Amino acid sequence: MKTVSVAGELLPDIKESTYSDLVDHYKIKGDKKYIFDTEKYKKYLPYPYFENEIFHEVSWIFPLIDQEYKFILSNEIYCIIEYQQDGLSNGLYKRYKNSPNSFIEYRKMKMKYGINKKVVLKNSVHYISSCVFAKKWNFFKDSPNKTYTLIAIPFGILLNVYINYKVKQNTHRIKQGKLI
Repeated sequence: MKTVSVAGELLPDIKESTYSDLVDHYKIKGDKKYIFDTEKYKKYLPYPYFENEIFHEVSWIFPLIDQEYKFILSNEIYCIIEYQQDGLSNGLYKRYKNSPNSFIEYRKMKMKYGINKKVVLKNSVHYISSCVFAKKWNFFKDSPNKTYTLIAIPFGILLNVYINYKVKQNTHRIKQGKLI
């Protein structure tokens, strides 16, 4: 018999919060389930879609929702999940590399609606890395924060190199039959 527990960390003992506060202030990690009022959710659709990308960053919508609503928090278990060796959670670096346009859009949202300068800078670094993967060399063209984008260029390039290294390392492990 398998033990059932909350994926990642428990949510803080507060009644409601924005997504950005959960991720950027409380630093909550792990998969969480979001239950929406369908009509309110539809106001923010459609997601940006990129034909040649397999994975689309669904969290893109949450900073938009944050502008009008808060989530009611619960540590109740609503869904049972089973992680797969080759699943989304283990393939984060590969997703960054293979779906850069989706992550560009997500990082732009986080840069635009970041709760503090540290969050904006972190997402600017990721934005640069994603732009390099997408071969979009004019980093400033669509950037919502050109100052932070300028500061982030060397760090974003280093992050891109690191992600490439991790993807290569994980691919090697998979070929050898080792768990990631």
